[in-house]
Amino acid sequence: MIGLGVAVAERVPEGTPVLFQGAFSETIKKAAKIGFDALEIHVQNPELVDAKEWKRLCREYNIQAVSLATGSAYLMEGISLSSPEPEKRRRAVERMMGHIRLAKELGAIVTIGVLKGLASECAGREEFEKNYRESLEKCITYAEEKGVTLAMECVNRKESDTFHTITECAEFARSFRSEAFRIYIDTYHMDLEETDIPGAIRGAADMITYAQVSDRNRKAPDGKHCEIRQMTDTLKEIGYQGFLSLECLPDPTAEEAAAKGLAFMRNLMRE
Repeated sequence: MIGLGVAVAERVPEGTPVLFQGAFSETIKKAAKIGFDALEIHVQNPELVDAKEWKRLCREYNIQAVSLATGSAYLMEGISLSSPEPEKRRRAVERMMGHIRLAKELGAIVTIGVLKGLASECAGREEFEKNYRESLEKCITYAEEKGVTLAMECVNRKESDTFHTITECAEFARSFRSEAFRIYIDTYHMDLEETDIPGAIRGAADMITYAQVSDRNRKAPDGKHCEIRQMTDTLKEIGYQGFLSLECLPDPTAEEAAAKGLAFMRNLMRE
């Protein structure tokens, strides 16, 4: 059975597709009230999190923390796993290890989106991949020790200058030969990059560990603009048993977008 989640955070930069912001005790309450099964939590600094309290709140509201997003560290501090500056790479790896420790406590995966950095920030694609791979190897080794899964996002070319499609991300992830490194997919990015969404998902069935949903404009999905059903039908076909999380803008309000998005996702799961 595919569980349904929603993105939350204490704070994120304006324009980030996260519905509920604020103290975890408040965002989890809002998500549970609307009816979500799970949370995707955007965490800038995991060392500041009270893991025991978060676990208590998850039990209280019967909701699971399934994913820790790492992008705020890049967006708000400028550190990345591929940075040409060794100190920034070191800090990004240390931050990832903190996320891994927190994920271990919560039973979540750790996602890597914009924290991978940009090739344009390096001398070129070769330097980018060298730096990124070296950082990932350290993170994957630590994740293996902790029994945590890392997942790399397939990001569209408007927001990233590397690794856009499901196929290329899956091939890159497979090159590490680790059960602890997988990929995750997002309807927003797929809509811009994939010419055959079902085919791409089938080809990466062994590597997909998480999925996100929003409409083409990053608002709550309604099925009128983005071919979301192609993704969900194919995920069912390949036997996907993970989570599907709503990662969209709080428009017109967070509560309205969350309720609309959850109703749409539930209908897809029933079909």
